[in-house]
Amino acid sequence: MRPQFARLVPRLPALTGWLRAWSRRRPASAPAALRDLEWDEFQRLVVEGFLRRGYHATGPFRSLTPGSDLLLRHQRETYLVHCKSWRHAKVDVDAVQALQRAVLARGVNGGILVTTGRIGRHAARAGAVARIQMIDGQALEALVDAARERLASAG
Repeated sequence: MRPQFARLVPRLPALTGWLRAWSRRRPASAPAALRDLEWDEFQRLVVEGFLRRGYHATGPFRSLTPGSDLLLRHQRETYLVHCKSWRHAKVDVDAVQALQRAVLARGVNGGILVTTGRIGRHAARAGAVARIQMIDGQALEALVDAARERLASAG
C-alpha cells in the first residue's frame, strides 16, 4: 500500500459516516408517488397544479402522448411546459437546451422544465441564462399536493 493511501485508511469510517449524514440531509430526488404515476394521471396533476397557481390551459390535453409539451398562459404570457424528463433522476443541460429550442421555435414567452428528479448544476445555470423555470421533485410535489386533494374530493 502506498504511504499516502495508508494515511487515509484509518479515516475511512469517519468519511463514510460523514457521507451517510450528508446523504440524509439531501432532499429526496424523486418522489416515488409521482414517479410511479402513469403519464395521463401525472399530466392531469401537473396541469391542475398550474391551474391552481393562476395559469390557464390553452388546449385539450387528452390527446397528448407521454412526454409531450403543454402550453399554459399566465398574465398574458404563454409558457411551454416541458415534461419529457419527468421520470429522470437527474436532468442535464441537454433537456434545458431542447426546451430552449422549442420555446424559440414556437415563439412563446418562456419555458418551464418539470421533472420528478433533480436539476443538475449545469442545467440550472443554463436554465437561468435562458430564463427557463425549473421545477424539480420537491417543487413538483408542492405544486401537485393541492391538486391531488382537489381531484380526490371531486372524484
